[in-house]
Amino acid sequence: LFQLINRTCTKIGTEKLVQWLNHHLTNKKEIERRQESVKELATKLDFRQEFQRIGISNNKQLSNQELNTWITKGIVKKKSALTYLSPLVAILNITAISLVIANILPPSIWIILFVGFLVLNTILLKHLKTNIQESSKGLLTLATYAELFKLIENEQITDESLNKILEKSFVNKKSPSAQLKKLMKLTENIEQKNNILIALFLNGLFLWEFRLTLNIELWKSNHKEMLFQWNETLSHFDAINSLANFAYNNPSYTYPTIEESQFILRGDSIGHPLMLNKNCVTNPISMEKRGHFNIITGANMAGKSTYLRAIGVNYLLASIGTVVFAHQFTLTPNQLITSL
Repeated sequence: LFQLINRTCTKIGTEKLVQWLNHHLTNKKEIERRQESVKELATKLDFRQEFQRIGISNNKQLSNQELNTWITKGIVKKKSALTYLSPLVAILNITAISLVIANILPPSIWIILFVGFLVLNTILLKHLKTNIQESSKGLLTLATYAELFKLIENEQITDESLNKILEKSFVNKKSPSAQLKKLMKLTENIEQKNNILIALFLNGLFLWEFRLTLNIELWKSNHKEMLFQWNETLSHFDAINSLANFAYNNPSYTYPTIEESQFILRGDSIGHPLMLNKNCVTNPISMEKRGHFNIITGANMAGKSTYLRAIGVNYLLASIGTVVFAHQFTLTPNQLITSL
């Protein structure tokens, strides 16, 4: 069932969909709110496909746990004295080069100074206990998040619950994509490290690699509290997209009716979603009161277990807020329990 539904494009979205399937909703209002979200995104084919394109373009995304570990690993405080080292080294280099040009300082002295700064750059990187290679996956993951957020922010979404979860990712009316914008430049700068000559030259002049890593660590310190909400928002949209895609691909399926006043489980023409519609024999079910139970009997290979699975699978689909393979399906939310 997971493979049938899953069209997530982020690791956190996949984790969210797994969570929804393993721990389905049991509250009428929550199920109906989820249904409304699915209904709206089911009509937004271009949005869903663009969301998926952006997500799958980065196949090295970090999981929720990996991303949290990476962003909390930094030790740099917001007002660290280390932030002044790079400008100081740049001033010393400019001064030394100027003195060499003026024939006041021998070139060998500046070369020694330059090599000393290269060694200092390496020592400082070890002090930070991180490196650019480590940060690369984290930055690329968040850069993907920035693109996904920009797509969501530009889309006209009317569903109240989707808008509420998006609003939680804003800080002082500043959008998530704007908060993540600085990461795009940091990600671009990382690519320069592939050119060893340029990297060595910049490290000796400006402690470039240390400064870049320090900026990454400072950004993490400033934004780590928002990471949880960004993950929650994007994973929610990604998982909803999968449910909406399932609804879009099955126009003959129906949204179930959720009842709360009394226990009921009733459906007509119920089929198994993993069977082809044209080959699937559908059946009804009717349980009109609490404490009622059905005994299913029949010969071997008559379809008893398939019927039970069809009921269970559709009950689960209904309880996560998407469409079911039935002409009509009404249920009172309860915890689904099976025993073999």
